[in-house]
Amino acid sequence: MTDDKFAKEHKYNIRHAYGDVGGDANRRGRGYTPYSCQKLLTEPLPKPGQSQGCPYRTFKSDNLLSLLQRTGVNDRELLKQVKEDVGRQRYHIACNRVFEWAHKKEIKKVKDDGTWGATELDMILHPNTYFKRSWLLKHLGEGNAGMVGEVGTDGDRMDVKQ
Repeated sequence: MTDDKFAKEHKYNIRHAYGDVGGDANRRGRGYTPYSCQKLLTEPLPKPGQSQGCPYRTFKSDNLLSLLQRTGVNDRELLKQVKEDVGRQRYHIACNRVFEWAHKKEIKKVKDDGTWGATELDMILHPNTYFKRSWLLKHLGEGNAGMVGEVGTDGDRMDVKQ
């Protein structure tokens, strides 16, 4: 393919996908936002070679448990509950269980010192919320005020006092 043909037929689409041109000016430079958990759980399963989707839904149970164990989730009771949740198609509950287990010390700290309320610790229903909460919890006290109070594309506001 020539450079000219690539520029005419593909370059704009790639730049658009990454948010450099076109689309919503508020998203520019940040690309597209991921689907909410609800949409990920109701859309058709990804086809071979595609990588979108919720691992709690798309992975076979044994593969999911193996992945969780390789990433440090070693609590047998938790893994048993995750397997049951996945078997009952309660993927968001399994995901939230793992999140709470992975962040149990940090969650206890923000509950005990009152810096986070019930709203900030509500059930996670969007991948952006998962990332933001995880980042904030793992970086407590490190001056992460740049993200505090920011409203994400999913509308989840992180009003966390420092």
